[in-house]
Amino acid sequence: MAIHPLDTTNHIRETYLRYLKTIKPFQDEGFRNAFAQAINEPNMLVKGPLVEIALPYKKDKSIKGLVEEGILSPKFADLNSPDLPYDRKLYTHQVKRSKRQLLEEIWSSRQVQALEKQRLSWFPF
Repeated sequence: MAIHPLDTTNHIRETYLRYLKTIKPFQDEGFRNAFAQAINEPNMLVKGPLVEIALPYKKDKSIKGLVEEGILSPKFADLNSPDLPYDRKLYTHQVKRSKRQLLEEIWSSRQVQALEKQRLSWFPF
């Protein structure tokens, strides 16, 4: 579903203006009309839409590729769907984070094993 910046901006603006006019209406009709006229001025409350053009992220390996490398669990194949294709390329930062997470888990596991070994050496049986 495409998001249309102009339509979205207009919808937000109209909804916000309607809200402002009804939240605490002035009892005096002159003040109420002056307030409505002031907030209806172009660019008074909403400026935009602002559209940022950015280069796309770089693509890297697929989920399947990371499973084959042993970085991700083979159970990721069970998630294969149109929304998450198994052979979809991941972005470079996602691949780096996946690898870093695996290394952190290995390091943490080794630290726990070392501490357990050290603890056992304190209490010989």
